[in-house]
Amino acid sequence: MQIVLYKKAKDTHTHYYEINDRQLHLFSNYGFTVRWWREGASSRERHYSFPSRSERDSALQRLLQRKYREGYRVLYHYFRHRLPAALPGLLRRMGGG
Repeated sequence: MQIVLYKKAKDTHTHYYEINDRQLHLFSNYGFTVRWWREGASSRERHYSFPSRSERDSALQRLLQRKYREGYRVLYHYFRHRLPAALPGLLRRMGGG
């Protein structure tokens, strides 16, 4: 899974927010990594792990809803496996088709 969001800021910089599951987590089979940065600046990264797929999917949905309210839109998304049920509609609203 990879989801890249962006937001144009009032200072003309673009802010990016990336969510992906590119690596397995040491303590859990379910998790994702979030990376965020502003155009021209270094990125920061945070890892999240969950005990179950449903908890991971719920956290992902809450995170995307929060970013949508903050003004972020979808630049790109790709899912290797099936999407969690609530995500297709949310990604469409965010401009991700």
